[in-house]
Order: sequence, then C-alpha cells, then structure tokens
Amino acid sequence: MRPPRPRLLTAVAVLSVVAAMALSPAPVAAQGELTREQRVELVGLKRDAVRLGGLLRRGETEDAKAMLAEVEARFAKLKEATGGLEGDRYAGLIEEDLAEARTALAPGAAPVEDEPHPEMDDMPVDGPAMNGNMAGGNAMAGGAMDTGDSGAGGITFSKDVAPTLVNMCGRCHMNGQARGGFEMNSYQELMDSGYVDTDDPEGGRMIRLMGQIEQPKMPPGNARIKRSQWTNARDWAVAGAKLDKGNPSAPMRSLVPTAAQLARAAMAKMSDGELAAARLERANELFKKALRRSTPTVVQVPDSASPVTGGLILIGNVDEARLNQIADWIKKDAERLEPLAGEDGLGGRGPLTVFVMKSRFDYQEFHAAASGLFEVPASVTADATVPDDGSDAYIALQDLRDDATQSDPGMRANVIFGLSEAAMAGRGGDVPAWLSAGLGPAIAFDVDSQNPALRAMSDRLPGALSRLSKPDELLMPGTFAPEEMPAVGAAMVSVLRKNGGDKKLGQLLNVMAASAPAEEPAMMMNAMRRGNRNRGDGGAAALLQVYGATPAQLAARLVAAARGR
Repeated sequence: MRPPRPRLLTAVAVLSVVAAMALSPAPVAAQGELTREQRVELVGLKRDAVRLGGLLRRGETEDAKAMLAEVEARFAKLKEATGGLEGDRYAGLIEEDLAEARTALAPGAAPVEDEPHPEMDDMPVDGPAMNGNMAGGNAMAGGAMDTGDSGAGGITFSKDVAPTLVNMCGRCHMNGQARGGFEMNSYQELMDSGYVDTDDPEGGRMIRLMGQIEQPKMPPGNARIKRSQWTNARDWAVAGAKLDKGNPSAPMRSLVPTAAQLARAAMAKMSDGELAAARLERANELFKKALRRSTPTVVQVPDSASPVTGGLILIGNVDEARLNQIADWIKKDAERLEPLAGEDGLGGRGPLTVFVMKSRFDYQEFHAAASGLFEVPASVTADATVPDDGSDAYIALQDLRDDATQSDPGMRANVIFGLSEAAMAGRGGDVPAWLSAGLGPAIAFDVDSQNPALRAMSDRLPGALSRLSKPDELLMPGTFAPEEMPAVGAAMVSVLRKNGGDKKLGQLLNVMAASAPAEEPAMMMNAMRRGNRNRGDGGAAALLQVYGATPAQLAARLVAAARGR
C-alpha cells in the first residue's frame, strides 16, 4: 500500500566584439599546434582589440594609435612564431579589428559602422569564481529614469535586457542575494547601484563584467551569456539605459515571463496533433534515458476512446497485451475520476502518458532518470507528474500482480492510484497529505471492496482515531503516523463524497489550486516530492469554504463512520 505523499548597442558601436570571444576556447583547426603560452597571448590580443575599439569610440585617437601599433607588433610576432595562424578564427577576427582600426584612423575617414562577428553561442565554462571584489562602479548619469519607448534598434529593457539579468544574474543578485555587495531587484535598484554608466556605457561595470572585459567572470560556474545577450545590454546602455515600461521600483521579475509561462504559451499554439506527437517523442526519450537496454512497447489510444485522458500513450517494457489491458482499465477508471479532473481532463491538455515498468528495479531506474529521484519509498508503486508548464503529463506504474494480497493492492488498484494522482497534480495547487494519500484508495475501494490490501488499510482507522486527543488537530500535519494516513485520508474522502459527491470534491480541489502560488517548481509536482509542500492548515480553510465543516466536525463524522463499519 502506498504511504501518504503530500503534494514539484549596435548604432554607435564601432569596433567592439563581445568579449565572450576573448575568453572562449577557440575552435580552430590548428589549435592543437599552439602552445598554452601562445594561446594565452592570442586571447590577450583579442581582448586588446576590444579595448582598441573602445578608445576609438570615445575619440581617444592618440591612445588608439599607440595601442594599434603595439597590437600589430605583438600579432606579427605571434604569427611568425606559429607559422601564420591560418584557419584560426581568433586570428581572423583580430585581422578584421586591426583593418577597421586602420581605416578609422586614416585621415578624413568616415565613421566605421559595427558589423558583428560570427555568432558565438556561449561563454567559457572556466574562469575565476565570483568573489567579494565587486564594490564600486561608475556613477549613474542623470536622466536614467526617462521611460522612453526603446533604445537603439528597438532594443528595450523589458524585452532584451531584463530576461538576461533575471535568468542569468538573479540567483546571486536578487531576492536577498547580494553577492559582492551588488543587488538589483528592480530597474531602480540597478541604476542606483552605479553599475550602469550612461556617460560611458561600455565602460560601465555591468557591461564589462557581462562581456568578460573585466574579471571576475560573470556569471560564475558553468552558466553562459550569449553574445546576443551582451550586445543587447550594451546597445541598451549606449541608448540611454531607459526603462520602456512599468514602475521603476517594481520587481524586475514582473517584466520577465517565467519558463513555465513561456512553455504554456508555446503549448497553447500547438494543435492537438502536434501536442500528441510531442508527448510521444518525449515518452520515447524518457524511456530510453531510463531503460537504455530495453525496447519499448507502445500503445496509443485515440481521443475519442478516452476523452477524459485526452487520448492515451502507454509505453513500457511489458508486452502489448498487458498495455492494452491497462488501457482498458484506465478508460473505465478515468470515467470515475472525470468529476475530479480539470477542465482539460486528467493531467491537463493533451494525451496522458502511462509508463509501465515490469520490475521494481526498472521503476526506480525510471525515477532516477526522469526526475533525479534515487530513493523511491518501497511501498510507492504509482505516481503522477504534471509540471506547471504543461510540458508533460504522465503516470509511472510498477506492474504488480493481478491478485491482490494484504501487502499488495494489485495492478488494477495501482492504476487507480496513478490516475488519482494525475487528477490532483493536473490542477496544480497544494494538496494536503490526507487527500493525496486517501483519494486513490477511496476510488479503488469502489472498484473492489474486497481488496485485501485496502481492507487491511481501513482496519488501521479506529486505532488512528483513538489517538486523536484534540479533534481540531484532525487535519494538521504530524497528527497521524505516515502508515495511518492512507486509512484516515480514504475515510475523509468517503465522508466528503457522501456529503456532496465527486463534483463537490472537485470544487475542493479547485479551491486548493486557486489558493496556491501561481508558479511552483515543476519537479515539486511529483507526488513523492510533496512532503515539504503540505498545507499549513491541512486544507481546513478550503474545507470550510466548500463544505462548511470545521476539523472538529469532520472528526466527529469520521468517528461515526469508523464505528458503523
């Protein structure tokens, strides 16, 4: 029997090149022929070429001439030592920079427009870790609070800069994190920090750190900033570092859609057929990741045959006959759960995927590969995962025997446990322990009231209730032992169903979902990870709203139900 599982700047730029190139490993044909010292010198030359462009943009002609002569001399010496550097991408970029610098410094030369170099998709994975040496920065120029519409080339803070800052920098510099003494929860806070300098945009600390023109490497570790992200930030700063919309003091996160919101928006544009194809592809990927040596068996059920589940995709390392048998059970049992399902059916829009593993080892391997869950409680044999972004909706089942015993509820009940989890997870929200543990057994008892495992579970109810000294604590976490929660939860669900039916129980799930945070980590939607998300009141407020009953009143009904068994 399952234990309870409480609910997983281009317009004015002339010669600069994103400094990501300056430190990224150069993928060149002749790279293996260069010594480490020569490679370091080549990287240094590329970095100096970026600085040369900065001098030219600021009109520091004499300094630019001196640096050009120095870089040309060092570059010529390096080429002589290495035999010419033919085919080296860094060398090619340096040649371009030097040629443009000569053109810009020629008498009467017109301004040179910036032409971006070939796209570099990432930053290097190595480099010094972040340290506390981030104090200081240039002073913010006046007028930064101007809320003009956009920057150069249509670049805006909300669309082109804030997403990078939130997603790449936020974990160290937002929400109470102020690594190096720098925090930027809002546009206002960012500008007040002095890290953005509108008098010298490319000399501002933020732009220099993001481009690795200045150390330490940002962000630290393996996170990477793309060239396009750095260029957007630079263009925005050069154009005046304006805020295009919103309150300057509002959280920067409010300007940036979350990954879940973006995924939901993308999914909403998909047709039913496209979504079904994407789910099938995902199912095969997960199976192969978990059970690399097995060939999957796949059975698909059309929407028309299983509307509550949005069609079905069954995949596992059992034979086709077994999958078809389970599909037949699901089609029948899904109808029982229809009043509890969300508007789009069990698991939300799109087909529900059902993974069936023939052994305990395979079941554990699946969870390790799919969600990094390496320790699955021994009595857990069914669970559902429905991430907030709607990218997946699946049930994982361990194939149990068909004849139930006192310790084994059998496969039919196991299927119901998984479907019940999908009904709860598909709505989102924060489902309390008793409901997560009890819904499946209560529905399964309707199907097979003689199931030995379910009857053995219900036998624990009187003993559990006898230790309830304060009826008001019925719903509070910790009132009952984990092994007692399925019995208490199933009895609670039975009482609620008798006092309003499944439709009203579905309303309870709606209220719980509506009162939960708008965004929750997808991995927390997995039933076996919900232990830290149990509602503080055990669902008491939602129960009072829907059923008009207090915990003490519910406890009295439970006691009466236990005595009348």
